[in-house]
Amino acid sequence: MFSLWILAHGLFGLIIGSFLNVVALRSFTGRSLQGRSGCLSCGGTLTPLMLVPVLSWVAMRRQCVHCGSRISLQYPLVEIVTALGFATVAGMALVPFAHVCALVLVAFWILISTYDIRHTIVPDGWAYAACIAAFGIAFAATQPNEWVYLVVGAAVPAIPLLLLWVATSGKAMGFGDVKLALSMGALLGPLYGTAAVFLAFVIGALVSVFILMPWPHFARLYTYLVSPRLRRYRVGFTMNSEVPFGPFLISGAFIVWLQLTYHLHLPLIDLFLFPFVR
Repeated sequence: MFSLWILAHGLFGLIIGSFLNVVALRSFTGRSLQGRSGCLSCGGTLTPLMLVPVLSWVAMRRQCVHCGSRISLQYPLVEIVTALGFATVAGMALVPFAHVCALVLVAFWILISTYDIRHTIVPDGWAYAACIAAFGIAFAATQPNEWVYLVVGAAVPAIPLLLLWVATSGKAMGFGDVKLALSMGALLGPLYGTAAVFLAFVIGALVSVFILMPWPHFARLYTYLVSPRLRRYRVGFTMNSEVPFGPFLISGAFIVWLQLTYHLHLPLIDLFLFPFVR
């Protein structure tokens, strides 16, 4: 039964992930979320069989059947990540209300990450929705007389980001990331929420170094040696490039959440969290 429970959440996550793709692509563009889906290049209408999560992307060989244009890898990735996120929530020992809030939180975190990667913006409404869902999980696990401390403690992880935002006049950190940190504090509490923020900086530093230093130059060498037609390849990232920080915050929060919920003992993560909980 437990395996079926997880499988059902995974399949449901695939469906929700497909919808999240639509929301991420159409939001704030003037386009309605209703109506038939179509190719972004030629406008050709997609049939229901072309909208099956992941499988359609593979069956159509990653290209539109109407015009042959490439279909972004974003579509299956968002669907798979959502499925994995929902399956992870299925294994958590949560009361029904907190369980629903956890699914909502995961959905909004994935939606925010997708949109932030595309536009380097964390929409306020989505950040607030994630915060409300996180508070729902926390409220379900605490007594009413502790709710005031819960609300106050949720702001603690956002303080370092707020100070960085003020010190750099918003150049090094967007205010949307500050709001996003509130959901981390609400879910994990002041200590673990702060640990998740610092873990996000570590993840961001590692990924940024990987992108800024070796990878673009390896890609340029590859295109020069293997694909002569692409010899004009230019390094897409520099030290002045704007890097979305929301996905790193969410990754840090999710890792710490898994650590706490599943009682995992990962040596590197335990070593990192030790100063916050000793």
